[in-house]
Amino acid sequence: MGKRGEYSPPNGKSGNIDVKALFSDPGIAWPKRAHWWHYVEENENFGLWILNLSAGSPTTAIERGRVLARFLDLNGWVLDDLMENVRADQPGFERKLEMFARGLESQGYKKGYINNYFKSIRSWLRYNDIELKRRIKLTHSETKREKVPNPDDVALILRDASPRQAVCVCCVAYGGIRTEVLGQSEVYDGLKLGALPDLEIESLKFSNVPAVVFVERSLSKIRLPYRTFLPEQACDIITKYLSIRRDKFDEELDAQSPLVSVAEGWIGKGFRKASGNRHVRSKTISQDIRTAIGGFGKWRPYDLRHYFLTWLNLAVARGVCSEGYRIYWAGQSTKTADVYDLYKDDIPSAIIEEMREQYLRAQEYLLPKKTKSDEERLRMQALMDYANLQGWPHDKIRRLKEVMTRPVTFDDGLRTFRRLEEKLERSK
Repeated sequence: MGKRGEYSPPNGKSGNIDVKALFSDPGIAWPKRAHWWHYVEENENFGLWILNLSAGSPTTAIERGRVLARFLDLNGWVLDDLMENVRADQPGFERKLEMFARGLESQGYKKGYINNYFKSIRSWLRYNDIELKRRIKLTHSETKREKVPNPDDVALILRDASPRQAVCVCCVAYGGIRTEVLGQSEVYDGLKLGALPDLEIESLKFSNVPAVVFVERSLSKIRLPYRTFLPEQACDIITKYLSIRRDKFDEELDAQSPLVSVAEGWIGKGFRKASGNRHVRSKTISQDIRTAIGGFGKWRPYDLRHYFLTWLNLAVARGVCSEGYRIYWAGQSTKTADVYDLYKDDIPSAIIEEMREQYLRAQEYLLPKKTKSDEERLRMQALMDYANLQGWPHDKIRRLKEVMTRPVTFDDGLRTFRRLEEKLERSK
């Protein structure tokens, strides 16, 4: 131990730290076999830049390194050439960068693809105390996307999906959960069973439905914790999948177990043999969803998240749930949602129950419609006829008709009828 006032390193050693040794975290899938990784091993400053970026997001760090190396390869440069060009003639380099972008545009590359070059180059130069000044504008490209699936399409996808594929599909389509939340892109982490507070792990039963899903800060794209919900159908799919893992493969499930786990044959291989890590990466989640979609359509995995946002937007338009909750459930952050001050680890149970109630009503827009029996249809029509005979105002008739045409039971329709009737009585 050193003298008073004298600093002593925690490990008792002093001197320079080997930067390469800092890339030994087994929880991060560092691409050490990638063609560009030699920059990390040969250039200490480059390695420190990657580590600095990874403190915010390992996925972003790896992407920035990969894209910067691609830029160097396309220009026949190495890192030293890039720095020399910028320092010798920064306006000239910025002009070369603009010409590079125009060349990519002429080849049909999209704005987002080209912007990745700008982000990587600016990040590297900024880390070396160089700030580019020229603002290079890109033309907006039009993209033709497959139309968003409807509830019947999603039901068909789930029908033929394997248990693990079905869990991935329903979490994204019914909960709006990003694939990177279920399994990180470059980090072996993801949503755990502890994120489902309504799931009783021992009995594999949900105490409440719709079930809450808590997305912690480390998995959230906006770096804020949030909650979403899953309907009863999704809960049944999850319990079936977990039952297979426990009963067929003797997996011991606890709060730290991943919701989506690697296939049994991969558990004893590679780094998993020593670490026991069962988390899958986001590319595996996406592949599972693509396989489940199969020939049902040309949708991408992310189109199921668009499905969640689009159909709940319809629920918002019809007054079934609030826009703030819709944004919050999707793990987005805007002024509309911020007013609720929900992005916290702990929020009052009364607010959670209010959100659960709104999601319960809104889930009707996500799930396939149930066909009513002839008897129920006649009973619903009888309520409509009674309301018309009583001379209900047009807005109340329209509201009642909207509820009656939804996939609800007669009891639900009757409750709405009674509620509207009471409001009319109070207004007299």
